[in-house]
Amino acid sequence: MKALPPAYLTGGIEPPLGTKDMGSFTRKVYTPEQQARLSVSENGKKIKKNTRTDWSNHLFELAFTNFDENNDGTVTAEEFCDFANTLGGLGHMTNEQVSIMIAAVDLNNDGVLQVGEFKVLMKSVLADKADKADNDFFLEHFLTKRQAREFLVKKGNSANA
Repeated sequence: MKALPPAYLTGGIEPPLGTKDMGSFTRKVYTPEQQARLSVSENGKKIKKNTRTDWSNHLFELAFTNFDENNDGTVTAEEFCDFANTLGGLGHMTNEQVSIMIAAVDLNNDGVLQVGEFKVLMKSVLADKADKADNDFFLEHFLTKRQAREFLVKKGNSANA
Protein backbone atom coordinates (compact mmCIF):
# COMPACT_ATOMS: atom_id res chain seq x y z
CA MET A 1 0.00 0.00 0.00
CA LYS A 2 1.43 3.35 -1.07
CA ALA A 3 1.31 6.39 1.17
CA LEU A 4 -0.64 9.31 -0.22
CA PRO A 5 0.96 12.76 -0.32
CA PRO A 6 -0.28 15.30 2.22
CA ALA A 7 -3.52 17.04 1.25
CA TYR A 8 -1.79 20.44 1.08
CA LEU A 9 0.45 19.15 -1.74
CA THR A 10 -2.53 18.02 -3.80
CA GLY A 11 -4.48 21.23 -3.26
CA GLY A 12 -6.99 19.81 -0.79
CA ILE A 13 -6.05 22.17 2.04
CA GLU A 14 -3.77 25.15 2.69
CA PRO A 15 -0.18 24.31 3.67
CA PRO A 16 0.88 24.25 7.32
CA LEU A 17 2.44 27.49 8.55
CA GLY A 18 4.20 26.17 11.65
CA THR A 19 7.26 24.03 12.23
CA LYS A 20 8.11 21.47 14.86
CA ASP A 21 11.64 20.59 15.95
CA MET A 22 12.07 16.84 15.69
CA GLY A 23 15.66 16.81 16.95
CA SER A 24 17.71 16.26 13.83
CA PHE A 25 15.16 17.91 11.50
CA THR A 26 12.10 20.13 11.51
CA ARG A 27 8.77 19.31 9.97
CA LYS A 28 5.83 21.42 8.90
CA VAL A 29 2.81 21.43 11.21
CA TYR A 30 -0.48 23.27 11.36
CA THR A 31 -0.50 26.17 13.83
CA PRO A 32 -3.12 26.35 16.62
CA GLU A 33 -4.95 29.03 14.64
CA GLN A 34 -5.05 26.83 11.52
CA GLN A 35 -6.11 23.82 13.57
CA ALA A 36 -9.05 25.75 15.02
CA ARG A 37 -10.07 27.28 11.69
CA LEU A 38 -9.61 24.18 9.51
CA SER A 39 -10.64 21.53 12.07
CA VAL A 40 -7.43 19.57 11.61
CA SER A 41 -4.80 18.12 13.92
CA GLU A 42 -1.22 19.39 14.05
CA ASN A 43 -0.48 16.91 11.24
CA GLY A 44 -3.39 18.03 9.03
CA LYS A 45 -5.75 15.13 9.70
CA LYS A 46 -9.42 16.15 9.76
CA ILE A 47 -10.91 16.25 13.23
CA LYS A 48 -14.53 15.31 13.57
CA LYS A 49 -16.39 18.25 15.07
CA ASN A 50 -18.89 17.76 17.81
CA THR A 51 -21.87 20.00 18.45
CA ARG A 52 -20.50 21.20 21.79
CA THR A 53 -17.28 22.38 20.13
CA ASP A 54 -19.22 24.03 17.29
CA TRP A 55 -21.32 26.03 19.76
CA SER A 56 -18.25 26.92 21.78
CA ASN A 57 -16.54 28.22 18.64
CA HIS A 58 -19.66 30.19 17.75
CA LEU A 59 -19.61 31.84 21.19
CA PHE A 60 -15.95 32.80 20.77
CA GLU A 61 -16.68 34.27 17.33
CA LEU A 62 -19.60 36.33 18.67
CA ALA A 63 -17.45 37.57 21.54
CA PHE A 64 -14.68 38.47 19.07
CA THR A 65 -17.07 40.77 17.19
CA ASN A 66 -17.83 42.58 20.44
CA PHE A 67 -14.16 43.05 21.33
CA ASP A 68 -13.38 44.26 17.77
CA GLU A 69 -14.68 47.80 18.27
CA ASN A 70 -13.65 49.20 14.87
CA ASN A 71 -14.71 46.08 12.93
CA ASP A 72 -11.35 45.64 11.21
CA GLY A 73 -11.15 41.90 11.89
CA THR A 74 -8.56 42.23 14.67
CA VAL A 75 -8.57 42.99 18.38
CA THR A 76 -5.88 45.31 19.72
CA ALA A 77 -4.74 45.46 23.34
CA GLU A 78 -6.71 48.70 23.71
CA GLU A 79 -9.90 47.16 22.32
CA PHE A 80 -9.50 44.10 24.55
CA CYS A 81 -9.03 46.32 27.63
CA ASP A 82 -11.95 48.58 26.73
CA PHE A 83 -14.36 45.70 26.39
CA ALA A 84 -13.03 43.59 29.27
CA ASN A 85 -12.98 46.55 31.66
CA THR A 86 -16.42 47.82 30.62
CA LEU A 87 -18.56 44.71 30.20
CA GLY A 88 -16.46 41.59 30.41
CA GLY A 89 -16.03 39.49 33.50
CA LEU A 90 -12.25 39.32 33.47
CA GLY A 91 -11.59 42.03 36.03
CA HIS A 92 -9.65 45.23 35.44
CA MET A 93 -6.77 44.83 32.99
CA THR A 94 -4.12 47.21 31.73
CA ASN A 95 -2.93 47.56 28.14
CA GLU A 96 0.47 46.24 29.25
CA GLN A 97 -1.06 43.10 30.76
CA VAL A 98 -3.13 42.45 27.66
CA SER A 99 -0.15 43.11 25.36
CA ILE A 100 1.77 40.36 27.19
CA MET A 101 -1.20 38.01 26.82
CA ILE A 102 -1.50 38.82 23.12
CA ALA A 103 2.23 38.23 22.54
CA ALA A 104 1.87 34.73 23.98
CA VAL A 105 -0.65 33.69 21.29
CA ASP A 106 0.27 36.06 18.44
CA LEU A 107 1.36 33.53 15.82
CA ASN A 108 2.08 36.05 13.05
CA ASN A 109 3.68 38.63 15.39
CA ASP A 110 1.51 41.51 14.22
CA GLY A 111 0.66 42.63 17.76
CA VAL A 112 -3.10 42.11 17.40
CA LEU A 113 -5.49 39.18 17.69
CA GLN A 114 -7.17 37.51 14.74
CA VAL A 115 -10.19 35.33 15.57
CA GLY A 116 -8.16 32.10 15.88
CA GLU A 117 -5.64 33.73 18.20
CA PHE A 118 -8.51 35.28 20.18
CA LYS A 119 -10.04 31.81 20.70
CA VAL A 120 -6.72 30.42 21.96
CA LEU A 121 -6.27 33.38 24.33
CA MET A 122 -9.81 33.22 25.68
CA LYS A 123 -9.63 29.48 26.24
CA SER A 124 -6.48 29.93 28.32
CA VAL A 125 -7.82 32.98 30.20
CA LEU A 126 -11.04 31.16 31.00
CA ALA A 127 -9.43 27.84 31.93
CA ASP A 128 -10.33 28.36 35.60
CA LYS A 129 -13.93 28.99 34.58
CA ALA A 130 -14.07 25.89 32.34
CA ASP A 131 -17.54 24.79 33.35
CA LYS A 132 -19.01 28.18 32.54
CA ALA A 133 -16.85 29.17 29.55
CA ASP A 134 -19.07 27.42 27.03
CA ASN A 135 -22.36 28.96 28.10
CA ASP A 136 -23.32 31.04 31.11
CA PHE A 137 -20.07 32.96 31.56
CA PHE A 138 -19.95 33.97 27.91
CA LEU A 139 -23.64 34.76 27.70
CA GLU A 140 -23.41 36.96 30.78
CA HIS A 141 -20.10 38.75 30.19
CA PHE A 142 -19.18 38.80 26.49
CA LEU A 143 -22.40 38.91 24.48
CA THR A 144 -25.07 41.53 24.26
CA LYS A 145 -28.49 40.50 25.56
CA ARG A 146 -29.72 40.27 21.97
CA GLN A 147 -26.81 38.05 20.92
CA ALA A 148 -27.35 35.81 23.95
CA ARG A 149 -31.06 35.44 23.14
CA GLU A 150 -30.35 34.66 19.47
CA PHE A 151 -27.65 32.18 20.43
CA LEU A 152 -29.96 30.33 22.83
CA VAL A 153 -32.74 30.20 20.23
CA LYS A 154 -30.39 28.82 17.53
CA LYS A 155 -28.85 26.32 19.93
CA GLY A 156 -32.29 25.21 21.13
CA ASN A 157 -33.53 24.74 17.57
CA SER A 158 -30.52 22.67 16.56
CA ALA A 159 -30.84 20.50 19.68
CA ASN A 160 -34.44 19.74 18.71
CA ALA A 161 -33.57 18.97 15.08
